[in-house]
Amino acid sequence: MRFKRFTEVLNRPTDAASLAVFRIVFGAVLFVEVCRYFHKGWIAQYFIAPQFYFSYPGLEWLHPWSGNGMYWHFAVIGVAALLLMLGIASRLSAAVLCLGFSFMFLIDRTHYLNHFYLICLLAFQFSIVNADRAFAVLPSRGNFSPRWQLLWVQFQVAVVYLFGGLAKISPDWLAGEPMRIWLQSSDLGTWAHAEWIVYTFSLGGLLLDLFVIPLLVLRKTRLLAAIALAAFHLFNAYFFKIGVFPWLMLLAIPLYFDPSWPRRFLRSEPNAAPQRPLRPTVLAALGIYASFQLLFPLRHYLYSDNVLWSGEGERFSWLMKLSHLESSLEFFAKKGDSLYPIRYRHFFDPKTEQ
Repeated sequence: MRFKRFTEVLNRPTDAASLAVFRIVFGAVLFVEVCRYFHKGWIAQYFIAPQFYFSYPGLEWLHPWSGNGMYWHFAVIGVAALLLMLGIASRLSAAVLCLGFSFMFLIDRTHYLNHFYLICLLAFQFSIVNADRAFAVLPSRGNFSPRWQLLWVQFQVAVVYLFGGLAKISPDWLAGEPMRIWLQSSDLGTWAHAEWIVYTFSLGGLLLDLFVIPLLVLRKTRLLAAIALAAFHLFNAYFFKIGVFPWLMLLAIPLYFDPSWPRRFLRSEPNAAPQRPLRPTVLAALGIYASFQLLFPLRHYLYSDNVLWSGEGERFSWLMKLSHLESSLEFFAKKGDSLYPIRYRHFFDPKTEQ
C-alpha cells in the first residue's frame, strides 16, 4: 500500500507551467552562450587552433570536427536551444542539445566546468519530460504533466547544492581558505579583508548550500530563502566571473515555488488531460539515475589522496570553488645531454594552460 501511494504521488497531475518557464530560460541561456562563443572567437580558440587535447580515459577517439565543422556544430546547438526555448519539437531539440553540448564538453577534460556538466544533465532531462505542455509554440496535449517530472528536475538542482555544501565541510574552508585569498586579492576594498567578512562568506556559503533546498521546499521560509539565494548567486556572478552558472541557478529558484505560479501573472487556466500510469520501468530508471547522482560524487573518498591536491574524483562531483591552486610547468625535449625547451603554447589553448 505504501508503494502504491508513493507511485500515486509521483504520477499526480501537476501544472507544467513552472517547468515550462524553466525550459524557456534554459534554452535562452544556452542560445546566448552559443552566441558568445561565436562573438568572442572561442570556437576557433578552443576547438580549432589547438593541436593537442587531454582526452578522458576511453574517449580518446573524440576529436573536434575538421575544417569548419565546429562552427556548424555550435550552430546546431544554438538552433536546438532556440527551438527548446520556443517549445518546438522540445524533446527532440533537447536531445540534440544534450548530444551536441556533451560532445563539446567531453573533448578535453581541462575544459571541465561544473555548470557544463549540469547543462548536459538538464538537457537530457528536458529530452524526457513534458516541458512543452505550457507556453510552447507547438504544445503537447494538455497543460499537466506527472509530478515526478518536476521533482526530477528539482532533484537535479538540489544535488548541486547538497554536494557543494558537503564538500565545504573541510578544515581549509572552515578556516576561511581559500575565501581569504580571494577577498584579499579582489577589488572590493579593504573592508573585504576583515576576518569577520572572510568567515561570514565562508560559513554563509556552506550553510546556504546545505540548507537552502529544504528552506525553499517549506512554504513559510521559501521567500526568504529565495531572496538569500538570489543575492548569493548575484554576488558570485559579480565576484567570481564564472560564466552562466550563477544565472542558470538563479533562474532555477522558481522551480521550488507553486507549479502554477506563472499563471498568476498571465491569468490563464490550465487544461487537464488524462495521465498515463507510472510504468515500473520508468520508476526503476529514475531510481538508477538518482542513485548514480548520489553515489558517483562520493567516489573520491575511495582514494587515499586528498582530492583537492590529487584531483582524483574531482570532476562530476560538484566540488566547486574549494581550492586556489597556482602552478607552473615547463616541457623539454632531450637529445643526448642537451635539453631543448618546448613552446607548448603552440599546441594548447589558454584554458588548457591554466
